[in-house]
Amino acid sequence: EQAVARRILVVRDQIRTVETLLLDAETGVRGFALTQREDFLEPYSKAFERLPQALGRLEELTGADPEQLARARRVRFLAGRKLELIGLIRQSSAAGQGESRRAEAAVVEDNELMAALRADLTAMRETEQAKLDRQLAQVADNRRRQDGIFAGVVALGLLGGLSATVLFTTGISHRVKRLEQNAHRLARGEPLLDRPPGTDELGHLAEALAGASDLLSEREASLREAKEHAERANWAKSDFLSRTSHELRTPLSAILGFAQYLQMRELESREREVIDRIVAAGNHLASLLNDVLDIARIEAGGLKVSLHPVPLTEAVAAATDLIQ
Repeated sequence: EQAVARRILVVRDQIRTVETLLLDAETGVRGFALTQREDFLEPYSKAFERLPQALGRLEELTGADPEQLARARRVRFLAGRKLELIGLIRQSSAAGQGESRRAEAAVVEDNELMAALRADLTAMRETEQAKLDRQLAQVADNRRRQDGIFAGVVALGLLGGLSATVLFTTGISHRVKRLEQNAHRLARGEPLLDRPPGTDELGHLAEALAGASDLLSEREASLREAKEHAERANWAKSDFLSRTSHELRTPLSAILGFAQYLQMRELESREREVIDRIVAAGNHLASLLNDVLDIARIEAGGLKVSLHPVPLTEAVAAATDLIQ
């Protein structure tokens, strides 16, 4: 209904556009006839270009109403004749005094045509206004009807809400309470109570909670087993490191002992340098074995750290000797 009303407004605006163009053309030519100034013809030129399209659009818009279409076609015919008369008035005014009688006759006929055009355009405008009034009244009736339907729907919605509340407090609340208890038991890792029966959303939720409980139980068992494997592997690693360190220390002690024994003998400078390097490398290997044992102490949380200044020159010198 509102779309029809908008279309009527478009038709009314188009009628006004046609009337304005006709008046602009007439005013422009009459101004030229009085002043002989070419700038007065500009509105006439624009109206002459736009009128055919405006008249065609008016016929197109009124095509659904035979009476209005007939008037639009009559307006188109009269407007064409009016443009011819306006052109004649323009030519006669430009020609001078010899064409004055012809121009006067054209002006008289133009006035008659303009009166007929205004009558037709006014009739068309009044007809469209009557249509618009009826259409707006129909829109108002429809809105009142729609408001009544909306009020009824709201009332039904409130009634349905009250009914749903009653059902919720009587039957559904018990099932929701059971689901709440199962949710808390699931959070504590306890077995679930019997889930409430039903195939609705609450039933699906209960099945989901049961599935989550089974899944958590399986994951807990898997995690417990994985923890036991990790603890056994960690113990085996610590035992391996301890045994390996002990087995390496036995031959290392022999190497360091014999090297220190050789240091006590009379040796040449080159031989003593070699023996000193063997002792230094052995001591470095012994410190590495201590580092390996520190890994087990770190994992057991029993490593003790001693913070004290270190002579940087000696540390760099020792590293340089090993690299050499």
